[in-house]
Amino acid sequence: MTENPTKTKIWCTIKFVLGFAFVASMVWLTYWLLFVYQARNIYAIIAIVLFLAFPCLISLLKIPIEISRLMAIWRSDDPASLDKAIQQIRLSDPD
Repeated sequence: MTENPTKTKIWCTIKFVLGFAFVASMVWLTYWLLFVYQARNIYAIIAIVLFLAFPCLISLLKIPIEISRLMAIWRSDDPASLDKAIQQIRLSDPD
């Protein structure tokens, strides 16, 4: 029994949109902490950059790859198997 291809395509799109919203909120939080709240302590700035700015930058650089994968899922005749293959690639990717 196979899944409905449209359901898989919509589910993958929802995952992408929610992931993008999460990254956008983390970028906003980083901006707010550094420029609005104006963290002055050097340890706080190092922590913000290390734990928020660098992961946000890495995630932003991966967005084009995720868009191409999402487009491949949308063009595929069997999106469920392609989604599983993409998940395996993500798990084996060392970042």
